[in-house]
Amino acid sequence: MRKYELSISADYVPEWGVTEAVREFFQNAIDEQARDSGNKMFFDYDPISQVIRIGNKHSDLDIKTLLFGVTTKKNDREMI
Repeated sequence: MRKYELSISADYVPEWGVTEAVREFFQNAIDEQARDSGNKMFFDYDPISQVIRIGNKHSDLDIKTLLFGVTTKKNDREMI
C-alpha cells in the first residue's frame, strides 16, 4: 500500500484532531456513494496494524484531493 506524507498547515483547522480528519474521509466516501449508488462505500479497521481503510468500490482519488482545503464539491448542494 502506498503512503503519502501530506503537508497540511497547522492553521488550516487547528481545532481538528484524528476524529475530525477521519470524519472528513467518511464524509467524502458517503458523498461518492450519493453521487453514484453503485459506488458503495466501505471501511475497515485493523487494530493490530492500527490502519483504517475508507473508500468506495470504484473510486480513485487524484493525489491533490488528499490535501485538506481542496474540493470539487464546493458548489454542489447535494454533497455533505
